[in-house]
Amino acid sequence: MPSHSSPPHRYLGAILPLLLLTLGIVTTPALASVPKVKVAAPIHHVFVIVLENEPYQASFGKHSPAPYLAKVLPAKGALLKQYYAIGHYSLDNYIAMVSGQAPNAATQNDCPVYSEFKLSSSTPG
Repeated sequence: MPSHSSPPHRYLGAILPLLLLTLGIVTTPALASVPKVKVAAPIHHVFVIVLENEPYQASFGKHSPAPYLAKVLPAKGALLKQYYAIGHYSLDNYIAMVSGQAPNAATQNDCPVYSEFKLSSSTPG
């Protein structure tokens, strides 16, 4: 006796589009409710303000005589509170700030006698 049943793959062409449409409708609200991530604006300028021979509290503390420096500028950008010099005098700090070079015996003492600068260490590579 011949079978009148159709093979299952015949119905797949009709069922699959309906299934995909249903999945699309069900998942669309979930995707729409995902909050958008804010992307930070690109940095265009970096200002390094070097305050010398003053304690942190004198420049940025509650009673700072420079309110623009102490309050306004940090509110518009970033204030690094745990940022320290690498030396005691000025020269070794300035050299390190612009070049990354560690101090040597002469620069630690602000070079009291002029001599050619000698690298205190070599860079890899």
